[in-house]
Amino acid sequence: MVEVTLEGYKYRYYRGEDSGHWIGVMGYKGSLGRYSNCRVPTGMWCELRKEALSNGYSNEDFAPIKAKDNSAKKSRVSKKKTDRKTISIF
Repeated sequence: MVEVTLEGYKYRYYRGEDSGHWIGVMGYKGSLGRYSNCRVPTGMWCELRKEALSNGYSNEDFAPIKAKDNSAKKSRVSKKKTDRKTISIF
């Protein structure tokens, strides 16, 4: 989990399977629409990511989690029946 302090506020980055998001953790008192445990606006994500990279986190920490696909998908082709003598209207 990535944790960054920027301008006196503390943020955390949560990874997901499709993408991730930043959440404000500490330092919030309801000023300027900032509240704790709320998602950070996307306009701030670039600054937060730069701060995290300068603190020693890597780009892999921001990559989406890859879902493991254990089931192998096989395509099955149905065979046409040539025995019947039918008329197709469509």
